[in-house]
Amino acid sequence: MGIRIAMRAPLERNMPELSVIIPVYNVESYLERCVDSVRRQTWKDLEIILVDDGSEDGSGKICDEFARRDRRIVTVHQMNQGPSAARNAGLKLASGRYVGFIDGDDWVREEYYEHLMGLARKEKADIATCLYERAAEEKDSYRAFPFERVKALNGEEMLQYFLASAIKGGVTYVPCWSKVYRRDAIAHCRFHTEIQYSEDLLFNWEALCSVQKCVYSDCKAYFYFQNEKSITASKRKDGEKAIQDLFHVAEKMAQVYQGDSKKTLDLLRQYRAKVHFSVFIKFGDAREPDALELLLKNVKREGKRLMGSPLSISRKLFLLFVLAAPKKMLLKMMYLKK
Repeated sequence: MGIRIAMRAPLERNMPELSVIIPVYNVESYLERCVDSVRRQTWKDLEIILVDDGSEDGSGKICDEFARRDRRIVTVHQMNQGPSAARNAGLKLASGRYVGFIDGDDWVREEYYEHLMGLARKEKADIATCLYERAAEEKDSYRAFPFERVKALNGEEMLQYFLASAIKGGVTYVPCWSKVYRRDAIAHCRFHTEIQYSEDLLFNWEALCSVQKCVYSDCKAYFYFQNEKSITASKRKDGEKAIQDLFHVAEKMAQVYQGDSKKTLDLLRQYRAKVHFSVFIKFGDAREPDALELLLKNVKREGKRLMGSPLSISRKLFLLFVLAAPKKMLLKMMYLKK
C-alpha cells in the first residue's frame, strides 16, 4: 500500500497512556496549529501518530519535521486512501491504553486530554466525550470553560442517547474526534473504508454496542475548523454515493445491535425513518422520478413514527408540511430544484 513510517528510535518508544491519531491530507496551512495544540497538552503521557494520507502539498514534510523535533511523534506516509483508512493505519500503530482522534485542521484546548482522561478514569468509563465549537480563528480557543455538566451512561442508556442525538441532528456521540476510547474495549472496531459519509456514526455505534460505560461532558474543548481542502471536505460530493452510504449505515446499525430493548429498537426504526426524510430534503432533487416518488412514499409512511421521535422542532414543522401537501405538488417542487 506504499506505507512508510518515520519515527523515533523503537527502543525509546515507551507505552503511553494515550495515543492521539491525526489523519493528514493537504492541510499544510493548518497542520502546525493542530499538532502544536496536542504537543502543548497538560496531559503529557501521550504519543502522537500523524498519518499522511498521500498529501500533495507540504503536509508530509511538516509531519516528518515534527517527528524529528518531538520523540512522542510517529509519522506514517501512505498512498491516498481516505480518512477512514488513515485512522485505521493509526489504530494499528497505537500503543496507548486510550486512543483519540483529531482532524489535521482542527485544534484543542491545552486541558482537553487532561479533562477527558480525568473523566474516563474517575467514572471508569470506556469512552469519554465532550462537545465541540465551530471556530475560524485560533483566538477562539482561549474562551473560558462554560459551566460544565457531566453525565455517566451505562448499557442501553448510551445507545439510546446516541440515537436520540443522531435523530435530532446533534453531534454528542457522532464524531470520533471529540472523544477518548479505551483501546482494548474497541480493539475489534475499525472505520469502514467503503463508506465516505457517516463513517464516524457507524464506528461509534459499533464501539458503543461493545462497551460498558460512557461519560459525557458538555464543555467545549475541541475546535472544529471547516476547511474546504480538509481531509473531510475533500470527499467527493456525490449525491448518489451519500444516499447509498446513509442507507447502508442505517441498515448496518440495526444488524450490529444484538439487544432486545423495545426503546432502543424503536429509536433504530426512527433513525432509519429520519434517513429517508433527510435524503428527501438534501438529495431528493438529484434522484430519478421513480426513485423520488418511492422516497416520498417512504417519508409519508414513516411520518407518524418521525413525529414521535427526537427530531428537531424545525424538522418536525417541515415534516408536517410534507405530510399534508399533495404528492404532485411536492414532486414538482423537487423537480424545480434541479
